[in-house]
Amino acid sequence: MNEDILMTYIIKNKFLLHTFFIKRILYIIFILEKREYMKNLEEYTPCELATLATIIGIIIAAKLNINQQNLVGNFLDGVGQTIFIIAAQAQNLQPTVDNQGSDNENSNSSSSNVDLQNQIDELKEHIKKFEDNMNC
Repeated sequence: MNEDILMTYIIKNKFLLHTFFIKRILYIIFILEKREYMKNLEEYTPCELATLATIIGIIIAAKLNINQQNLVGNFLDGVGQTIFIIAAQAQNLQPTVDNQGSDNENSNSSSSNVDLQNQIDELKEHIKKFEDNMNC
């Protein structure tokens, strides 16, 4: 029964709900673009960002019922997933100059491995000489 009442309310006030969420989202975007009043997101420490996200989540959730909380939470999750996809693809398409740097690291690692192997061989020789001297 409560679901029927809720669905009737949503259908009757669908425009109002959409307008409410659109206004909220535009307000958040507007605030994020006012850089002179806020730090850039990159300037926050991990703990500050987590705290900020928690506070914003609590403030938004306090003004919504459970169904609206689910809707807004899923919507913001979808926005976050879209941002992750864009960032991952941008990182994937970065020029091969970055990849050449990793090849350079691999060659440094390879030469380091050769040096370590030479040291191991040298130690084995010393151990063998030590054992030969002990047998006398």
